[in-house]
Amino acid sequence: MRAGLAVALFVMGLVREAGLALRGTLTLAFASDEETGGAWGTQWLLRHVKAVRGDACLIGESSGTCSVGIGEKGVLWLRVRAQGVSGHAAYALGESAVVKVLAVLRAAERLQGRPGRPRAEVARVMRRQRAAAERQWGPGTGRIAERLTVNVGTIRGGGQVNLIPARGEADLDFRLPPGLPTATVLQALRRSANGLRGTALEVLNQCESYVTSPGERLVRLVVDNARELRGLESLPVVRPGYTDGRFFRRAGIPTVVYGPRVRAMGGPDESIDARELIDVATVHLGVVLDYLGMGA
Repeated sequence: MRAGLAVALFVMGLVREAGLALRGTLTLAFASDEETGGAWGTQWLLRHVKAVRGDACLIGESSGTCSVGIGEKGVLWLRVRAQGVSGHAAYALGESAVVKVLAVLRAAERLQGRPGRPRAEVARVMRRQRAAAERQWGPGTGRIAERLTVNVGTIRGGGQVNLIPARGEADLDFRLPPGLPTATVLQALRRSANGLRGTALEVLNQCESYVTSPGERLVRLVVDNARELRGLESLPVVRPGYTDGRFFRRAGIPTVVYGPRVRAMGGPDESIDARELIDVATVHLGVVLDYLGMGA
């Protein structure tokens, strides 16, 4: 994201230094808590800072210049907590909290791969996205955006091998395709948890999948500028991972994510290609000038 911040500052700096009279306002909004849910960053800004609620939002988060992020999968983070009765394992006198947690995790695993029911224009975008991915990486590689994925991120319970654990908990990450509401997943898991005494679910992070219409002016301008300015063929896509763009889309603001491709994301030596940074900056500047236009 540092690359996206650099692009935003560079574009704003060029506009100011050139003294361009735009027919509108160009606002920068930076927040630092996207990875932890966005409650005190972008969500707070959208609620309390009027200037942040613009007519469109362009984000420089990583995407790769071949893709234009018009939507993102929904997200649901859940914590499963279970209470049991401790006892000595040799005598089997107790009630394992870890076994209860595992029962809920098995129910979550059964949801893996469930498809969504996106509206027709989004389904068309995702079919093209899938075809492009499979041409590049092989059959089956393009379906991740279309299917629900489940990850058990953490699991905790017990303290000694010969004691039945009285407490257990696990954190789960669900990524939901467009057309699959988070309430559907919650309902299925609550049915499982309700049958287990002393078991409860806590929602840690929840947001539906929101997709900007591919026909929106902002989307067309990003695609057109990528082609005309840099000779890049960029395809509208639904991203598997989320950005704070979800909050702008939820507020009814057309939003696009367009940034450089990241290598080794989240791992050692995470990096971008400096040439792509120039491509992205050129496209962002072109979009700003086309969208806002020039005054007299």
